[in-house]
Amino acid sequence: MVNEVKKLINGLIDKYKIFEGEFKSVTYYWGGDYEEKTYRVSKGGTIICRVSENEIIGRLRWFLRTVYARFSVDKDHLNDYGKADSFLSFLGNESVKSSYLFRVEDVKCEELKGKEEFEENMPARVKLALLKYKSEKEYHYPLASVTFSLKIFNTANENKDFLVVGGTILTLAYLGIGKATSRGFGRFYPTRWESKSLGD
Repeated sequence: MVNEVKKLINGLIDKYKIFEGEFKSVTYYWGGDYEEKTYRVSKGGTIICRVSENEIIGRLRWFLRTVYARFSVDKDHLNDYGKADSFLSFLGNESVKSSYLFRVEDVKCEELKGKEEFEENMPARVKLALLKYKSEKEYHYPLASVTFSLKIFNTANENKDFLVVGGTILTLAYLGIGKATSRGFGRFYPTRWESKSLGD
């Protein structure tokens, strides 16, 4: 009975999964948890960090909305995001549930070494942000390296798989996630992927 249930669950996962890939940071990553800490250290000394599915979806939505508004909306109404938001309802909003489910797993991170040297050369915005964490600054530094796996599921039989998968890869690689993305932080390149939408 247990094996049958597992088989059924795995079958459903395979049916709805449109993308599975692994990503590695190519720049510093400056994420944060509910206390704004970039990372924590477990009792065993393991570095623990978080990559947020919601942030990936949020950045993807911003990217697709901007592209749609630029190329598919009347040129006299480029600042009107109403049509773009309506088009992107498949990613969810305040009143509509997303048709796509993102799942981040196996997050591994590496602490920044040589923090003194980093502080000497860090951008002014980073210095300013770290000022408010004087008492526990250690846990608010960007991370040197982060890897994670990402799965994307189409739970509503939407026909936007290519847009979602391709947009996600471009978002992680060129827009970034976390803080200081305008300074080049938070960029991730795929090291492996499987996708029916893009081809393996």
